[in-house]
Amino acid sequence: MGNICSGASNDVSAVGNDSPAKQEKSEKPVNFVPRRRASVSAETSSVTMGKIVQKVVHEKSDDAKERIKIAMEKCILFDGLDNEQESDIIDAMFEKKVDKDEMIIKEGDEGDNFYIIERGEFVALKADQEVFSYDNKGSFGELALMYNCPRAATVIARSEGTLWCVDRLSFRNIIVVSTAKKRLQYERTLSQIELFQVLTPEDRSVIADCLTLEIYDPGECILKEGDELTSDSKFYIVEKGEIECYKKIGEERKMVKKIEAGGYFGEMALIEEKPRAADCVAGTKVKVLSMARTAFERIMGSAEEILGERIAEYKKINADAI
Repeated sequence: MGNICSGASNDVSAVGNDSPAKQEKSEKPVNFVPRRRASVSAETSSVTMGKIVQKVVHEKSDDAKERIKIAMEKCILFDGLDNEQESDIIDAMFEKKVDKDEMIIKEGDEGDNFYIIERGEFVALKADQEVFSYDNKGSFGELALMYNCPRAATVIARSEGTLWCVDRLSFRNIIVVSTAKKRLQYERTLSQIELFQVLTPEDRSVIADCLTLEIYDPGECILKEGDELTSDSKFYIVEKGEIECYKKIGEERKMVKKIEAGGYFGEMALIEEKPRAADCVAGTKVKVLSMARTAFERIMGSAEEILGERIAEYKKINADAI
């Protein structure tokens, strides 16, 4: 599931995410100065990873569990959970009914719970100024738990509503540990790819935090030839499966390249700031790790030479296909 940099959430330690997982981007809170990124995984490892922790269970009906699952679908933090972890987080949730104008989180307070909205309208305020609003979906409160920092905003209910809450320890035991394990997995994947071997381990750790897992079925188009770049454009690494690349040459659509696990695509348009040069289609069921355009432009400078060689290779392949 989601990650801290690109998929974690839109949280300001009070402000959360409210859009589909694949499209969600992460933004750190305004004026938020976290500890070093490594402190999150370090604390997770020393406090929770490898320990047997007593699971928290709040009894609830099957109907309530289904309602929670629906609310969880809108939160990227839960994307990477396996079935057991998903069951554990649902068991650990407890329901909170809120009244209009009730304060849920207060700026400056210590983080206690993470909140998922089932229904209701909420607003996040920083220094009495509105910074985010929620309309019957979204989540908030994770960064204070992940980074051990005070709440960066106040959240108030603008209507009656229902929240599902997870206590701090359960959140860290399940969500933070899952995120840390996923980061380590991504770091290992990156270290085995030539493009990223020129980077320092610290750079690879930063990149791992900026990756989001996406899954595509055979025949599904990931990139379309001629599409213009937008702020939502991405770079992709193939974790599993095979990508087929097609170009229109004359009146014929030809396959010009296959990209297998460990390969990558989508960088040419980002570097040259031109429209997508080919259709990239899932040849099999594939898992790809995507990186947002802004993150790519910020942290991939160290690999500029290899990227330049790769683009030259693409151009030769395209020329040979004509």
